[in-house]
Amino acid sequence: MGAREGNVIAYEDGVFATFYDEAVQDKAATIEQGFPVFNDALYVRIQVPNSTDCVPRPANDADKQRFPKSWKAYETGKEPADEGFPIEEWNGLSVSERKVCDANQIKTVEMLAEIPDSNIQRLGPGGQGMKSRAQKFLKGYDRTEALEIRIKELEAKLEKAQAGEATKKIKVKKAS
Repeated sequence: MGAREGNVIAYEDGVFATFYDEAVQDKAATIEQGFPVFNDALYVRIQVPNSTDCVPRPANDADKQRFPKSWKAYETGKEPADEGFPIEEWNGLSVSERKVCDANQIKTVEMLAEIPDSNIQRLGPGGQGMKSRAQKFLKGYDRTEALEIRIKELEAKLEKAQAGEATKKIKVKKAS
């Protein structure tokens, strides 16, 4: 087993899971040989979003099956892509609420909607409202509809910008 860093985190099954190598002291070999003896062991760290509590422990085959994206990321050493609607692209939060999500490793609207009620206080006084808005958004979320709305918003901005340019040209011609 090669040494791998435990900084590749994936969101799966409602938690963040990270597989990593840990040096574990072999007490019997240490006593027998008279100096510290360590062996590499595969560990998994499991953490609920926006919680400081995590559970590092030796990993087993069930963990590999429960967290296949994390396991693949560990094996390849590559960061898994977040699945879902990115928080930074959702207009359902203020700038400061986005910062709170970022500080709590909440990267998608789905992650926000799934936060356990026991951890919602870590988002501050507006946490429950943020979670409710995320849940409502996901209930009515239709990717095609969202894209159509965004296209209309951009078209309106473009028309406004073009109208502003036309007005500038008229003023320049009158001033000449």
